[in-house]
Amino acid sequence: MPISRRRLPVHVLDRPRLLRRLEASEAQVIAVIAPAGYGKTTLLTQFAALSKRPVAWLTLDDSSADAAALAGALAAALMVAFPRAKFASWKAALALGALPHGLAAALAEDVNQLQRNAVMVLDRLERLSVESSKWLEGLFEILEVRHQVVLAGYEGSFFPVTRFVADDRAIVLGTSDLAFTQKEAQVYLQRRGFIGDAAQAAQALEGWAVGLALLASGSGLASRADQLIFEVLQRLPLPLRNQIAEAAVLEVWDEQSAVQLGCVLPQGWLQAVVNAGLPLQPLGTRQYLPHSILLAALEVWLRRVPERHAELHCNAAVFAERSGLLLEALRHFRVAGALLEVHRIAEAIIVPAVNREEFYWVKQLLESFLPAELSVRLQLRLAQAWRQTGDVVRANEVLQQVQNSGVQDALLFGLLAIGEYNQGHYERQIEFVQQGLALDSDVRMQAKLLMSLAAGFAELGRVEKDVAAAEEAVHCAELSGDQMLIAATVSVLAASYGSAGRRTDCERMFRRALDICEKLDLTAKALVSYNNFANYLSDWGRVTEALNLVQKGIPLARASQSFWLALLLGTQGIMQLRLGDFMAALHSFSEGIERCQFFGLGGVDYNYQLFSIQAAILAKDLT
Repeated sequence: MPISRRRLPVHVLDRPRLLRRLEASEAQVIAVIAPAGYGKTTLLTQFAALSKRPVAWLTLDDSSADAAALAGALAAALMVAFPRAKFASWKAALALGALPHGLAAALAEDVNQLQRNAVMVLDRLERLSVESSKWLEGLFEILEVRHQVVLAGYEGSFFPVTRFVADDRAIVLGTSDLAFTQKEAQVYLQRRGFIGDAAQAAQALEGWAVGLALLASGSGLASRADQLIFEVLQRLPLPLRNQIAEAAVLEVWDEQSAVQLGCVLPQGWLQAVVNAGLPLQPLGTRQYLPHSILLAALEVWLRRVPERHAELHCNAAVFAERSGLLLEALRHFRVAGALLEVHRIAEAIIVPAVNREEFYWVKQLLESFLPAELSVRLQLRLAQAWRQTGDVVRANEVLQQVQNSGVQDALLFGLLAIGEYNQGHYERQIEFVQQGLALDSDVRMQAKLLMSLAAGFAELGRVEKDVAAAEEAVHCAELSGDQMLIAATVSVLAASYGSAGRRTDCERMFRRALDICEKLDLTAKALVSYNNFANYLSDWGRVTEALNLVQKGIPLARASQSFWLALLLGTQGIMQLRLGDFMAALHSFSEGIERCQFFGLGGVDYNYQLFSIQAAILAKDLT
């Protein structure tokens, strides 16, 4: 990842109104969020040049999706900004092979010991993954607020900017802020020697920086940015003009990538398009990042030859998949119309995300598909994501449609079983689980279904069957070698042992599950153990210890927007009842009921209403 800041272009307009906002802000996080071409990087380069504080600049790239790689790059940038600092904690953690969350703690410790306040600029925020975004968020939580982080990227990145805004720790400069005002645009165009009506041009382009640069370079006035692109393309030599559409499949423009993807482009094509003034951001080493408007214009041309269009996008998809860039591969296969490949790649992306319980991300991805693009399995994944994020009605509609179609799928029966469990229909739940077990011999699916089976038996008081199903679930998980699945099944087995009165085994298994979750930084997987272990601790008379455990889990559930928040709140209320804090219990149950209704947890909702009545009576709140 590049850690040196970008040089300013020769023709650049100062943005004093924006620079004053940046310099005056005391927010811990400043986010500059806008589409490509709005001058985000240029603005931050100006800001860094004017800053009186040391600035660590990091331009994110594809490697930023890996939390450990991001940690290393940010540490390197800080060392450049603070060459005399020792960064002893970081170096020690690195030598010990610490996991990403350990590296975050070490790096934050070193930064917090710096005598001067630091400014960290992270450009191209959209390159982060869910994993690396969570790592960065965790780092910010332990950095002292005197240090400032400035982020720049596109809308829809995984980093939760809105959460910091809600906590009054961040400000956001968006598209409307970055767009050139008409006066700024006129000054810029006049400075560049633009011949024409600068006011009319500025109004037509609505403050789009790249469009203004194109106009200033002499491409003529057009009402739309894509028309500007087409005008510049018309300047290219005829052979290149006929073939340049093939570059639409290139994420980064360089001659080697074009050859790898089978693009037929004439020799010297890259220098020719650079010389023509197309909107390309130089990345160094003869590589350029094309503007999205440019790629969209070329895509229109490439679609004129459907077979070639599909062939090149499939080539790009295969290359992206081999490079581990599955989202990019998925996009190219979708554009090519290769639905079987779309289904295969989408499932490969979604399964790990589901295992990590990143259901909001799964929902966002699958909702971007057209209905005709979704296979039955992807429809089931979308229904699963909807249910886990509170859209229970739509989830149930999809599950009913798939069930009515006669499809026999273990995932379908597993999801139907969960729905019956949430409504307190345990016999019906067990029937669905058994249908699923008869269909799929994959040990991972078997483990998940067996966990559901154990839960149903537990609710019906069939203790021996509960323990047997849970032990078999752990066995299947261990055969798979999947540590996240092992943590989940061990937690279920712990609860089963608790129901059977095997206190020592119960506590041992819960602690094993929490230990796995802590080592792997599996926040979502730990929530079930926090909740269920607390219930058993309370039953054993260790109520204060139980309450502390629940209160450790609740902030994690809030941050991940997990349905476990509803259950943890109810468990907290029960602990507070037992400790005599009736008003606090009433508040916990009230919020717990609200969350139950959001996630469609009907049976749990009913129980919490009864507890809420009890808490109100004890608090003498008879109203």
